[in-house]
Amino acid sequence: MPLMNEFFGVYKTLKIGDSFIIVTSASRDRSMEVEAKNFVQGTALNKIMDIGKVSETISIEAPILIGGGSVVDGRTLMNDQIDNAMLRTGAILPILESATINVSEKQGSISLKLQSDGDPANSSVFQVTDHAAEDLTNGVISDVLNPLLHTPTRTANFLDFRVSLAGYIYYVLEARISVNVQVTKKVFIAGKDGTTSDGNPIPDPNPYNFGTQYPWLGVSGITISGGGKAAVLLRDNDADKLYQTAGEAVNVNLGDGTELTIQQPGCTTTVDADFAIEVYNCETDTWVGLFRKDGASVDLFDLSQSLLTKANFQVTPDLLTVDFEFKCYVQES
Repeated sequence: MPLMNEFFGVYKTLKIGDSFIIVTSASRDRSMEVEAKNFVQGTALNKIMDIGKVSETISIEAPILIGGGSVVDGRTLMNDQIDNAMLRTGAILPILESATINVSEKQGSISLKLQSDGDPANSSVFQVTDHAAEDLTNGVISDVLNPLLHTPTRTANFLDFRVSLAGYIYYVLEARISVNVQVTKKVFIAGKDGTTSDGNPIPDPNPYNFGTQYPWLGVSGITISGGGKAAVLLRDNDADKLYQTAGEAVNVNLGDGTELTIQQPGCTTTVDADFAIEVYNCETDTWVGLFRKDGASVDLFDLSQSLLTKANFQVTPDLLTVDFEFKCYVQES
């Protein structure tokens, strides 16, 4: 039988815009709105179609890597895309719809969903290339996966992270944090103004093609939320057979209080704890926030003001756990 390695994705590399990225999987979904329409037409057979906008969605699952390969893992693309989505003017396609960081015992990973307008002229939004591993670089170093030139690469897992999420600091089993971007799509009727600009008052280069099915995309909101699972530690220090004294219960409140960020009249209460989701960098001997762009000294966001919105305490014969959720006030650093 013939041998054809060209069928297999392991030999390819993915480039989104200007960024190479190592992925677990990726997909580009192009679709077009089409609906069969029936009128008073003398037949039940479909004779008329309503044909609307084109959409393009890019979905990416990427690992978080330790070592030389960290410059081409999911963090670089995620932070570049978050930065792009926050631009008041000058943002380019594709635009971020959501980015979720997941950290667990076995791995750290990033899930991304991006939107584009479906115009095939914007070929750079999703490129599968024939570049070899030696070509991988995002303007930092070349041949990043070469273990003889750089720190050998491995996938990140529980020992590489530390977290402080809405008051949950100790015995955290799983953590996730999501950046969600509200992407609004609009189409406009072309105007006739006697010029060759297709009715667009914005000077060239024309950012929108009137008379096409490719919509105008814009960002109308950015929110950050997350959650996780933590083990619950109960220790009866005062021998009263209960766990209501301070220091006896970790990650749950069994007294007359609550874990939720309850509000008082006339003021706003937030979680009284630092907020962090960080990975260790052994080359600089520092903890680095996952929302920090390469070369930057601070994260893209200050998320120090958050609200705990859910605490689901579960009692079973196995490990005592609590599932928690939170929402953050979003302040650009």
